[in-house]
Amino acid sequence: MAEETASMAVDFESVTKNFGETTVLNEISWQVPRGHIVGLLGLNGSGKTTLLRLLMGIIRPNSGSARVAQRNLLTDASIIRHVVGYVAERNNLPGAFTPARLERVGMQAFPQWDPALYDASLQRFDISRTKPVYLMSQGQRTLTALAFALAHHAEILLLDEPTNGLDPLVRRAFLANLIEESYDQGRTVILSSHRLEEVAHIAEDVAIIHHGQIVAAGAMETLLHNDHLVSLRVDTLSGDLSTLPGARQVSRDGNQATVYVHDFDESAVRETLAGWGVTEWTHHEVTLDQLFYERVGDYVG
Repeated sequence: MAEETASMAVDFESVTKNFGETTVLNEISWQVPRGHIVGLLGLNGSGKTTLLRLLMGIIRPNSGSARVAQRNLLTDASIIRHVVGYVAERNNLPGAFTPARLERVGMQAFPQWDPALYDASLQRFDISRTKPVYLMSQGQRTLTALAFALAHHAEILLLDEPTNGLDPLVRRAFLANLIEESYDQGRTVILSSHRLEEVAHIAEDVAIIHHGQIVAAGAMETLLHNDHLVSLRVDTLSGDLSTLPGARQVSRDGNQATVYVHDFDESAVRETLAGWGVTEWTHHEVTLDQLFYERVGDYVG
């Protein structure tokens, strides 16, 4: 158990966060392996922002056990803030600061500040050291924030809608550098994004938060493999598709029906359908979009 905990960048057990009488996070248990890229998905108001603030050490849980980067969130929040980097769509870099001045701040604030890595990132992103932030494009500001986060050797990098507003070429460069740097440094990345295609492209793991609870979490390949869409004609059907083993959602279009099946068991589904007089049907694994919308209750087939 101790070895398993040590291998986790995030280890939450029954974490609850209240603001007054409002419960924003409710009994969350979630583990993120070190060195993984994780997609964090959720609708607006789902609790994502509060979860990110916990991971940054800005706020603390009301109850439960929470470790971030192998530190206890209740007792080591100040240390966690030094080892977690944060890049957001609307970053809070001071507008009058240049990257050179930001570096002076970084050297004072972070014991592990790496000037060579910072300079290399600025050169790679083609960012001038003397250009004030307020004169930068949104893409340049985002890349400057990424260079800053990488330079203090953040053990965990939190990305909050980082590519919103970026043009396709800058977005591609951002993601390519993110993947390269993360694998080279063994860094854990948690990417919060509404761009499901981006998450599907770069993330190994995924976590879906809804109404303050983690409703799905784990290796993306496993989650997508476990759920299937079953398609069939219903003109000769003698049973109730909502009782099909693992059925979550049923949609119909004329004589055609599609069933979202959780923890798909082909033998059980085949036996049930045969008992209802159905011998011809198809099935395939779900996409990340379909998994997400089913888990948050908006799957429409």
